[in-house]
Formats: sequence, C-alpha cells, structure tokens
Amino acid sequence: LVPHFDPQRVRKIHGLSGGNPLLIEELCRDPEFAQADAPDEKVSFRVAAVVERRLAAMPPDVVDWLDHIAVCVGPVPIWILAELVGLPRTALGKMARRLAMIDFLHHDGDGAPEDASVRFRHAMLKQAVQDRLSPDRRRALHAAIAAHMLGNAQAKREAGRKEQLAHHLLSSNNALGLEY
Repeated sequence: LVPHFDPQRVRKIHGLSGGNPLLIEELCRDPEFAQADAPDEKVSFRVAAVVERRLAAMPPDVVDWLDHIAVCVGPVPIWILAELVGLPRTALGKMARRLAMIDFLHHDGDGAPEDASVRFRHAMLKQAVQDRLSPDRRRALHAAIAAHMLGNAQAKREAGRKEQLAHHLLSSNNALGLEY
C-alpha cells in the first residue's frame, strides 16, 4: 500500500491489527498511524469509518444485536442474545456465521450455529462499535443485560457470570453491582 515502511511501524500495525487483513489495510492507509509513536489505544478513524459503513448496510435489528455484543465482556452465548433482542436463536446463529465470514465476528462453537457464542473478531472492531454509542445508550444496554441476567437462572449459574453481572450493573450505574 505504501512503498516504504519503517520496520517499527510494520511491527506496530501487525500488533494492533492482530493480523486481520481489513485492519492492516486500513491502518496502513491512516495518516495518523503513519508515525511509529501513534497512540495504541485510539481506534483509527479509518477503521471506525469502515465499521460505520458496514453497520449502515445492516438491518437495524442486527445493529442492535451488535451493540449488545459490544458492551459485553468476552464471548456471549447466542441464546442469551436471542432472549435479549427478541430474535430467534437460529436466525442469530446464521447471522453470526455470515458476520464471521466477513471477519467481523468470531463464532465459537462447532455444533449448531445457535448453540455457539460470539465475540468481535478484533478489539478494534468492538471499540469502534462501542465508540459510536451514546453514554445513555451504553448504560441502557448494560441495564438490559443485567436485568436479563438477574431474571435468568441459567445465566446466573454459568461460570464467570457473576463478574459479568457485576460489570453490567456497575456500568449501568446500579449500586447492586457492588454486591457481586
């Protein structure tokens, strides 16, 4: 993409992108990341623009589903997402596979698509989706997830869910999270 690369910049771009071809290409084209000392924690405006374009081409219910995934910690079981957004598990499972094929999500699981978990393919993609959410929208998503987890016995029993519940409660400004 650029005729001459500084080896330090190449290492940095590879480290930031995790080897994801989409992210490598966009980071290489981003003038802000042209310097080797560009900040690691900031999402490239080019990556954010790519994410915005992809989201704009998706149906609103899929974008809502991705917003829920963006505020979650770690992989999220599709069955939980289906209950949260009111869509059939099979439909979400198929969508997860399609989004995995375009390197947007990672689909964990070898069985039926609806029995798997999903997460963003890369932290930069997740951060770009999170960054477009208003603080009120983010708090509302956390509150909805926390309420679902509190009302769902299976979600409460799964390993690691107490920490996730505390995260969602605290992120929704609910002091109940301090008890977890």
